[in-house]
Amino acid sequence: MDDFKIIVEGYARPGKSDKEFYASCTTTLLYSKDLKVLVDPGADRDLLLKNLDKEGLNTSDIDILFLTHWHPDHFLNIKLFPGHDIVDATTIWKNDGEEYFPASDEVMSKIPGTNIKILSTPGHREEHASLLVRTEKKGIVCVAQDVFWWTDSDQPAKPTLADLLDLGRSISCG
Repeated sequence: MDDFKIIVEGYARPGKSDKEFYASCTTTLLYSKDLKVLVDPGADRDLLLKNLDKEGLNTSDIDILFLTHWHPDHFLNIKLFPGHDIVDATTIWKNDGEEYFPASDEVMSKIPGTNIKILSTPGHREEHASLLVRTEKKGIVCVAQDVFWWTDSDQPAKPTLADLLDLGRSISCG
């Protein structure tokens, strides 16, 4: 079985002036087949490094970076992981090379070398992808970045489990 842990809780908030805005996404650590996959390393360098350290990890302990989509608040910290492979919905980026792997409506692909399934979820961005992770304690977990988005000051009450189940009824993990 695989596992997951939220390393950084995302945020979006205005700055002191009308011209400032601060945002960094939620960063999740996934464990699969002895590999550590960091999903969306975010933009807040200090917070990411501090929270990895709390887990007893540093950037060299991460095996794979996965980007759900190409927005700066999700990928700016990839510079902390030189030489690491970067995986998105369809491609493994290795230094200056690109390696494509199969994905279609009929075939749900996996992050190579893991049990983590990649689910194409265009809408927020055309290339947007979510991940399905089968865990022992929580069952199937869906990592779906930017499904809910608001600034910290406008954050509504947390959605209920029923709300989230309604949202995900059509997703199958197989």
